[in-house]
Amino acid sequence: MKKIIAASWHPGSANSIFPVIKRLEKEKKIKVITLCHEFSEDIFKKNNIKYKTIKYYNLKNISANSMLEILKEEKPDLVLTGTSFQDENNKDVIEQTLTIAARALKIKSLAVIDGWGSDKLVFHDLITHEKFKFLPNIIAVTDKILEKRMLKDGYNKRLLIVTGNPYFDHLLNIKKTFEDKEKNKIRKELKIKSNSKIILYASQPIDHDYRKELGYTQKTV
Repeated sequence: MKKIIAASWHPGSANSIFPVIKRLEKEKKIKVITLCHEFSEDIFKKNNIKYKTIKYYNLKNISANSMLEILKEEKPDLVLTGTSFQDENNKDVIEQTLTIAARALKIKSLAVIDGWGSDKLVFHDLITHEKFKFLPNIIAVTDKILEKRMLKDGYNKRLLIVTGNPYFDHLLNIKKTFEDKEKNKIRKELKIKSNSKIILYASQPIDHDYRKELGYTQKTV
C-alpha cells in the first residue's frame, strides 16, 4: 500500500489539508501518517484525525535533519503539506523543512495553498531572502487569479494546479442545508431587519501579527 506523510503547523494550513486526509482515510487505498506541530494539533484532534508529533520519533526540533530521520523511518511515497511560513521566532517551519528533506531523498512533495498571499511567504526563505528555497514538486493553488499572479512572479507553470482550498468544499453542503429558520435566527440575534443586507468581513489578526507596522489593522479597516 502506498504511503503519504501529511504535515502542517498553522491552523489555516491544517484546515486546508485535513479534508484530504479524511477522504484518503475513508477510501483506505493509501496509508496516511499525519504529522502535527503545535497549532495544528487542535485542528486534527477536533476533526478526529490520528496524528503523531516529533516527540513520537524522539526528536526535539523540526529541522531538515529531523525531518530526514522521520522520512527515512516511514519511507513515504509522497509528502503532503499545508503552507505555513517563517516569523522572527521560527526559522524552521515543519512544512518547509519536510519539503527540503523530501527533496534530498527524492520523495515527491505537494503543498496546498490555503489563501491569497501565502505564495509570497511560504516558498521563500524570509530569513535569508533566498527565493523558491522551499518549492515542492506540485503546488495546489486556490484559483486562476492566484495562478496567474504566481506565473508572473516566476513560478513554473508545470508546478501549479488549480484545486481550490479543500477546507471550503463543505460550504456547498452548508448552503444546501441552511434553511430560512437558521437565517432568521441569526438576524434576530444580531438585531438585523429581514429586508436588510448582511455583509461579513473576515480578516487576519493583523493587529496581533503586525502591531502598527502596516499602518492599519482589521479594526481600523
